[in-house]
Amino acid sequence: NGYDGLFVDISSKGSKIEYDEKNKTFELTSNTEVSDLIKYAMEGGYDFAALAGIPGLVGSGVVGNSSFTASGKSFSDFVSEMMLYDFENLYFCKNLSNKKLFGKCIHYIHNLYNRKNYIFL
Repeated sequence: NGYDGLFVDISSKGSKIEYDEKNKTFELTSNTEVSDLIKYAMEGGYDFAALAGIPGLVGSGVVGNSSFTASGKSFSDFVSEMMLYDFENLYFCKNLSNKKLFGKCIHYIHNLYNRKNYIFL
């Protein structure tokens, strides 16, 4: 009876963006619309316009290391840390973004975590 699995709601409902003044970083949920992040950052005086051609959610952009060729920048140019949930060991973990691993490879997440069951937050 039922489904032995996980359903994930990927809507932007309930998304969150905050600016951490102390660390000078943006903290946001993966279900944040890219356009909302750009707008929020611009209101604070930061220029994330390089992401303007990327549709969808930030989490999807990070997983695929999306980029907009006109700007020459991708999500790897903006991400310094990711929070993940490890379903095998049942805990939250942080991963510092490593430019050498992230690079311009669209398979970054899959290559790094292909043996783990993670969900990006």
